[in-house]
Order: sequence, then structure tokens, then C-alpha cells
Amino acid sequence: QNLAHKSILTLVSWVVFAILLTGRYLRGWRGRTAIRFTLGGFAVLLVAFFGSQLVLEFILKR
Repeated sequence: QNLAHKSILTLVSWVVFAILLTGRYLRGWRGRTAIRFTLGGFAVLLVAFFGSQLVLEFILKR
């Protein structure tokens, strides 16, 4: 499918955010650790969005 990679990357970002919430609850992650996980999940979402546009337009030429 055209959107399989986008769905997988979105699922990965949900997993990153779930790890963040679990770590916050169980280990009390705050500060730099929480920021890194938040920015990591956001970066995966950016790659999912812009990466899918890149793949469709430049690689698949659609």
C-alpha cells in the first residue's frame, strides 16, 4: 500500500509516547529524559509525514 510506511512510523511514535508515560509513572522521569522522549516521538511523526510525501513524490513519482 501507499501508506504502509506512514502507518508503521505513526505506530512507532505511539510506542515512544507510551514508553514516556510508563517511565513517567513507574520511574518518575522528568526533565531531560522526558524532553528526549517527547522530541523523539515528535521527530518520528515528522518523518512519517514528510517522509511519506518524499517517497510518494520523488521516489515513486506520483
